[in-house]
Amino acid sequence: MSLYVSNRLVRWFLKDALILWINPETVHAHIATSRPENHRIKQQFSQLRSKNKLVKVLQHQTLRATNAFESFVIDPGFYQNITKLEQHKKYIKIKNIIDHRDNYKESQWYLDLVSDLTTRGFAKHKKITMVSKNDIDHFIKTYVLSLVDSLEQDGFDLTKGGGIGRALIGEDGSIHKSSSGSHRFYAARVLGISPIPVRVAGAHEDWYRKQIGNGFRPKKLRAALSEVQANHS
Repeated sequence: MSLYVSNRLVRWFLKDALILWINPETVHAHIATSRPENHRIKQQFSQLRSKNKLVKVLQHQTLRATNAFESFVIDPGFYQNITKLEQHKKYIKIKNIIDHRDNYKESQWYLDLVSDLTTRGFAKHKKITMVSKNDIDHFIKTYVLSLVDSLEQDGFDLTKGGGIGRALIGEDGSIHKSSSGSHRFYAARVLGISPIPVRVAGAHEDWYRKQIGNGFRPKKLRAALSEVQANHS
């Protein structure tokens, strides 16, 4: 049976000690999500699509409950699906637009948005909806390229929003970038900017057992995380 350590308990005790300031060039792998159990349930829900509002509410509440009881210690089986960072589609997209920032209309991101606009009548990025090429231009200039400029001029500035990206600790103590907060992290990696913060959302069970043991020891975990940060500086 996998070791269970409440993620909520870890966050409550360690707080900002879970934020590690690292050199992004020391991170070489991406893992699909920092919430594997939640991700599994989402995949199941995707097969049970419903227009019924009550069903949607129940699905949402189930996901919230899953988040609340998520374990900080992650089953080794989850670490099967790891992608090399340079091969991850988001990293490729960010690198491509940085390479084309002097003429962003040649970037793949811009071309993909224009293609979506042509075929569907709109293009989207998260909650941003674009219904014209002017909208796309505005998005690229103010959202993407301004982010790149800000990183180059000021480094990673916590006051500028965007949040801190999540990461997981692998079996050997290496940091794996996971979902959330990827764009600034990848841009910083491409630009060679360091340090960049990541928030540790979980750890491989074998690493945890070796470093901490079979229970929750806040001081020991804090020291182990400091060592991980030092190894990625």
